[in-house]
This record gives sequence, C-alpha cells and structure tokens, in this order.
Amino acid sequence: MAIATHIPGKLNVVYDRLSRNVSATDLDIDASKEYDASSDHAFISMIQLCDSDADLPDITAHTQLLQHCQQILVQ
Repeated sequence: MAIATHIPGKLNVVYDRLSRNVSATDLDIDASKEYDASSDHAFISMIQLCDSDADLPDITAHTQLLQHCQQILVQ
C-alpha cells in the first residue's frame, strides 16, 4: 500500500510553479540544471510507471513492474 501526501501549492512555491509551466529561469533556478524530457520516451515511460496508486498485491506484480522497467532501460 502506498500513501500519497498532498502539499498545497502555497507551501510548495518552487516546484508547484514548475509543474504549471513556469520556467526554471523565472524562478531563479540555474537553467543548466534543467532537463527537457519531452522527447525522451524512455524517461517518460519510467515516470508513467511511478503510480503511487498502482496495485502491487504480490511478488509477481512487483517482478513484472521491475521487468517492465528493465525493458525500458535496455531499449
């Protein structure tokens, strides 16, 4: 079981704004630290697997998830 904790935008003033299309430069974050993952299909696939609500009821489900991650990484 996973637990997700909501952090209100008013308390998460930097990263909440980044998720709302404010640039790193606008927030005084060094632009050289920014990575544009919009065309990185492996990265996007890995992020999509990070679902805190995903049901992993047994070792088989965990193993399948890890195998999926491995398949993405070796492509």
